[in-house]
Amino acid sequence: MSGFVALQEFMSRAEATAILKWMAQSSHVSPSETKSVFEAHQKYLSKELEIEIETLNTFGDASDKTMTSGRLIVSLTVEHFQAELKWLEKVWRELPKART
Repeated sequence: MSGFVALQEFMSRAEATAILKWMAQSSHVSPSETKSVFEAHQKYLSKELEIEIETLNTFGDASDKTMTSGRLIVSLTVEHFQAELKWLEKVWRELPKART
């Protein structure tokens, strides 16, 4: 049980992603630097998404507990990358408005 409590505490202090930390400070850099960072992050996410989708497809229809847990973990990662890519599109549309 103490391991579970430690895990709960760890999860309650999970760090923000690097892109969020960088974005919080992005008002201090030029628009071209901002574009470069966002494009690099978008490229990274797209590549990782592709890898995770391939991984997800390897699980097939296996239904034992380990495979089901693995499939669920990877599917969450896929959804996270998809959501972050969609969010980056929104950021890219709205950020220039904030700079004017």
